[in-house]
Amino acid sequence: MHHILGIDVGSVAVSYVLLASNGSIVDSSYGEHHGSPERCLRSLLQENKLPDRVNIAATLSTPQILKRVRHYDDTVAWVATARKVHPKVRSLIIIGGERFSCISFDENGQYRRMKTNTSCAAGTGSFLDQQSRRLNLSGSKELARLARENNGAIPTIASRCSVFAKTDIIHAQQEGYALGEICDGICDGLARNAADVLFDRTAVPAPAIFAGGVAKNSAVCRHLEQYLEIEIAVDEYCQIYGSYGAALCAHEELADGPLDETTVCIGSIDQVFAGSNEKRHYFHPQFRPSRNDLSGDLPPAPCS
Repeated sequence: MHHILGIDVGSVAVSYVLLASNGSIVDSSYGEHHGSPERCLRSLLQENKLPDRVNIAATLSTPQILKRVRHYDDTVAWVATARKVHPKVRSLIIIGGERFSCISFDENGQYRRMKTNTSCAAGTGSFLDQQSRRLNLSGSKELARLARENNGAIPTIASRCSVFAKTDIIHAQQEGYALGEICDGICDGLARNAADVLFDRTAVPAPAIFAGGVAKNSAVCRHLEQYLEIEIAVDEYCQIYGSYGAALCAHEELADGPLDETTVCIGSIDQVFAGSNEKRHYFHPQFRPSRNDLSGDLPPAPCS
């Protein structure tokens, strides 16, 4: 079996993971695509030399910009990574650019259910990006840093609606709250919203893992721990759960089999991408599981 290139394109960022034939990670990268996922992915891949032959796997959220690719449901990919990195995981909290979710596992590490937010992106990573622009910051990373460094009181900032959040921020500025205190209040509001929607004051099974782009925001993680009254782990793979999981799924499926239709001979980066004459779809394709897909312990489609 050849190397496997796992790719995940979300609403805000792109990530890839390159697995060796033995399943170990050779290389990985993550970057925000600013509405141009193909350009961003090309840039990330060009920073490192790919092997001569790779099998390509991607999440279903990845637009059809790749050639000869195996697609895996995003939830299946997240579950695969969680099981690989944390075999005893009970709760996987994911906060990305447009949604937040929690996947629950039983005592044996088997998938139980998934709960997610509505289609509104308020209280997600995009919400942090929007509020950082309102505060004239360079981005959500600076907002996270200021929130992390805050030692003062924090104002109450609504996170269920960005319009109300704007009003609360203006009110906090008028009351004399410092910039770091306001940033910390925004992170607190996001954590409070996620805790209310996903858990509704119910006990959270431990151990709990935090993944997605927002997992790098230590202020949000700290507030989540306070609301859920549980310690939450953030690992080094937190931003690449989708791409890592897609690669793991392909690795398990291909095993030591021969070359197949997803094997790409790399002469240049262009060999990874679909040609300009091939039809592309920039929307989330509908997941149509076969009977074999659902015969094991794969999770059903997410429900809110």
